[in-house]
Amino acid sequence: MEHRKKYFELKKNKFSINVKKIKIMSHRFFKAVMHIVAKQINKIINLVNKVIAGLTANATIYTTPNPAVAVMTTEVNSLITLQGKAKGGGKEPIAKRDAQAVKVFGLLTNELLYVNSIAQGDKDKILLSGFDVNVQPSPVELPDKVSIKSLVIGPVDHSVKINLSKFNNPAQITRVKLRFVVDMTTDPSSEDNWDEVISTGNSRKLIIEDLTRKTEYFFRVAAVNTKGQGVWSDTSAFVAQ
Repeated sequence: MEHRKKYFELKKNKFSINVKKIKIMSHRFFKAVMHIVAKQINKIINLVNKVIAGLTANATIYTTPNPAVAVMTTEVNSLITLQGKAKGGGKEPIAKRDAQAVKVFGLLTNELLYVNSIAQGDKDKILLSGFDVNVQPSPVELPDKVSIKSLVIGPVDHSVKINLSKFNNPAQITRVKLRFVVDMTTDPSSEDNWDEVISTGNSRKLIIEDLTRKTEYFFRVAAVNTKGQGVWSDTSAFVAQ
């Protein structure tokens, strides 16, 4: 059938190659860290400027900083201005400075998450960003088993949407970027019959299209991180509409 040919050929795509690379990567990774708190205004200013310089100089690695470098620059300059005004004393200038420091600290925290998502544990990449790294690398464990909550009719004709249960180990998501792979078959009796039809970093977009009406399909899902692929979910069946 045409839809089987279309999706089963995805088995040869680039992600299949990447999975092989993932399995041979180091099982330990470093994380970008901040050794400051929101009240340490001078340290915040220094770190933000260091990060801005790092992200700017390494734009080929950090292509889409979040927040953007321009936003970080504007907000830290505002903090520097308010810091100067607060030196004269007065409750209002100090309150404005402190509120801006909290805002900039929040932006810095978000940037930290972005850097960790891009660096994926690579110590050298983290240092290029301007952030420090943790002294000891953190261990990476395989993702937990994924659970399929339901299979429902998809947003277009002859499609299915896979809904997953809440992931059992949220720490896996925050520590290491995950991808989800979906296998499909019309005959689950043999492992050779399964073929990969989806690989995505968004667990909310597990949608398979171009199914044949009144045909029963079987699906399974697994999460993948830098250590490798986790256990497959239990198999779930769906009759295409």
